[in-house]
This record gives sequence, structure tokens and C-alpha cells, in this order.
Amino acid sequence: QAKTFFEGKGYDVFSITHNGLHSLDLLEMAKTKLSLYSPSLTIIQCGIVDCAPRVLKDREILLAKILRLQRPVRYIAGKYHARLSQWRDISLFTKAQFKQYLSEALSYLKTVEGNRVVIVPIAPANKAYVSISPRIKA
Repeated sequence: QAKTFFEGKGYDVFSITHNGLHSLDLLEMAKTKLSLYSPSLTIIQCGIVDCAPRVLKDREILLAKILRLQRPVRYIAGKYHARLSQWRDISLFTKAQFKQYLSEALSYLKTVEGNRVVIVPIAPANKAYVSISPRIKA
């Protein structure tokens, strides 16, 4: 982790590492929070949440919650995730939206004087992950 690596070496580290953050969150942070810190280096790793295959849309999850059907829906979605995610072909954002949000976030981050931006790619999915979510490689 970057914070551990740079600690005690004369650097201030502001780390935002949360599961579930996506490129639109990154864009909002770039517009608001990150520019307040005047970073000299910003390291970004994102994408899996945005484009990973899903079984259900957010509104379907909300409907299941309202109807108190979360447990059976979660069971079916988990048990048949591979087949359902291939059949339904749902992701949080399209590739075009992901590219747009990331591009806009980078534009904001580059307006901070002296800030360098490094993008670290997501590691390739292993066989176990692909067996659960076959479309993850795409």
C-alpha cells in the first residue's frame, strides 16, 4: 500500500481506498476533495466496479429490498451468477461512460500545479474469478 511505503520518508499521504468506489466517485473527488490537498502525485487504480458484469441492476436490488425478498434474490443471484451475468450483460457503467468519467477526473487532477498522475491497471482476473464471472475478462 502506498501509505505504508511512503510513511517516514518525508511524504504526506492521503489515501482513499474503499471497495465499491467507481469512476463517477473519482470524478466527484477530483472536483472537490483531491484538489484541496495540492498533491504532487496521484495514484489511481479503478475500473473493476464500473465495468464488471452484474446480475442485477441497482433498482432491482432496491425493489427486492422493498419487497423483503433480499435473501432469495441474493441466493439465486449467487448460485447462478455466472450464467445470469452472461445472459443479462449488465454493468454499472458502459465503457464509454467509464472512459468519460476517468478522462474528466484526470483533467481536474492535472489542473493542480505540479501534480503527476499515475494510473495502475487492475490485475488480470484469475481462473477462479472467471469461473464465477465469465465476462470479467471482457
